[in-house]
Amino acid sequence: LLLPFFVPVLPGYFGFLAGQRTTQASAFVQNGFYRLVIVAVLPAVSSQPLGCFLEHVESRFGQLVAHPVAERFNGLKFEVQADVFHADKNRFLQLGDVTLPPVFFINMATKLTFGEQVIRFLGDLHPSARLPKGISLLNPYRQKEVMELVQQYYSQYYADTRKRVFIWGINPGRLGAGITGIPFTDPPALSQIAGISNQFVQKPESSATFVHEVMGAFGGIKAFTTSFYMTSVCPLGFVNEGKNFNYYDDPLLQKRMTAFIVQSIERQLEFGARSDVVICLGEGKNLHVLSTLNEKHRWFEQLIGLPHPRFVMQYRRKEKPDYIRRYISVLQEVK
Repeated sequence: LLLPFFVPVLPGYFGFLAGQRTTQASAFVQNGFYRLVIVAVLPAVSSQPLGCFLEHVESRFGQLVAHPVAERFNGLKFEVQADVFHADKNRFLQLGDVTLPPVFFINMATKLTFGEQVIRFLGDLHPSARLPKGISLLNPYRQKEVMELVQQYYSQYYADTRKRVFIWGINPGRLGAGITGIPFTDPPALSQIAGISNQFVQKPESSATFVHEVMGAFGGIKAFTTSFYMTSVCPLGFVNEGKNFNYYDDPLLQKRMTAFIVQSIERQLEFGARSDVVICLGEGKNLHVLSTLNEKHRWFEQLIGLPHPRFVMQYRRKEKPDYIRRYISVLQEVK
């Protein structure tokens, strides 16, 4: 999507030479996440041009979140990149009348890749709900090491803007995504299958083992991630008495987390979700919750339930090849 930008080209440049330190820039951002590439002429005393730019944007629009990407200096020219987004996909964001350092060129905005949007989403998960007594939040994305692995993974396997079929699990567990930050991926799978080395204890987790066997049967992790995106109905996990706890295991927890769940689902749909079909892992409560929410919000036309990997590995391990074939049949049908 190419969006219109207006910037006074020569006046801004000559204004700087005449001693004026600011100019006006107008830009419009719509429907999600876009990157602004700005080449600015700044006074030589400005040692932090990117920070200066972000301060101007955020001071003018407090509801915006600007993520620094890169800056390069060449003589008097600073090339500044920043990602700016707003959660409301239906709203036009006007960056007009923003006081910026002297600007003589602004490039057209470009939509972020699927993977870039995932990275920013996971790094910005902050539920405000008060948890019931005895239940604690499992949020691996607070850790710098996890976010570095998340960035490597989604930059490698989701570096495009194509639409995908979403596969919804329940919520992260302690030994899989609760460690690596990547759904249904334990440390051994991350290093040995995804090719991303990590310093975590290389202990396998049963659900991750099953899912990556399915990926292998489908054609490998690259083929799988090209068509599918795995996530969870609740993107953060829970722990109770040292054990995994599902968002629906306590009625009060589910009630208090529903608004966060709905918001998280709708934010992720903007990445590039196919609306014709969705897959839910878990044929019981997880499917019931997702189906109920979908009836209200009308996100997807068709929901397909599959047995949860943990159920297969804990109660039907001897029949695992049959369940893998069942998964592959569904994946091939909807890809």
